[in-house]
Amino acid sequence: MKIELTPEQFKTLLKSAYLARWIATYRNAEDLEEYVALEDYLFSLAEECGLERFAEYNEEIDGYVPSYEFEEETNIKEIINEYEDSIFWDQLISRLVYRDLLRTFGEDIKNLDREEILKVQENIVRAYLQEFSKNGIENLEVVKR
Repeated sequence: MKIELTPEQFKTLLKSAYLARWIATYRNAEDLEEYVALEDYLFSLAEECGLERFAEYNEEIDGYVPSYEFEEETNIKEIINEYEDSIFWDQLISRLVYRDLLRTFGEDIKNLDREEILKVQENIVRAYLQEFSKNGIENLEVVKR
């Protein structure tokens, strides 16, 4: 199979491979080697697209890795930072809402109407969104019981 890409498209492909490997690394994927191998292969081709500054050969691992220039000249750090920030707030709110629903309804939650739970859940989510939008984590505290 042969795929023809412009240098800009290949740069996007490199970023995609980098992000895929990055996510696989953080989830301790059993198939991590597949992502590492694909990233290595794609970065080994960077020179053919005039993007040699984005890849460097690492003798320790006997493969190609993203260069400092890749991380500095692309928006890859920005993408990752925005993703992490978004995931942090989504997960925090989701887990707090789940905790609050269990505290409010306890075991009775299993017997409640789904619509009723969703209505309460929506109100809790809205309250957390408002709080965190206004104050970030400033008012968030761990209280030992």
